Amino acid sequence: MADAIRRSGSRLSAVTVEKLLDFGPVSVKDLPSIRRHLLSAAQQTFDSAFSKWTRAGEFKVEIVITSLYLTDPSVGRQTESHRFWWD
Repeated sequence: MADAIRRSGSRLSAVTVEKLLDFGPVSVKDLPSIRRHLLSAAQQTFDSAFSKWTRAGEFKVEIVITSLYLTDPSVGRQTESHRFWWD
């Protein structure tokens, strides 16, 4: 079962980012609503994938969000690649 849960990590990350981007700029007062939307989307995504597992009926997996970290666009991966050309 742990493998089935672990394999869904990328899918859950993708749907979380997709849903967060739909919100655009947010304020602190928006966080409870955002959390509910993220939980719903993540649970649906997980349930859809997990239901295909042959022993899924033996387990109940509930998605939880323990924390949210929101930053400005200057944090994280760089979107531009830097190339150096040598002659």
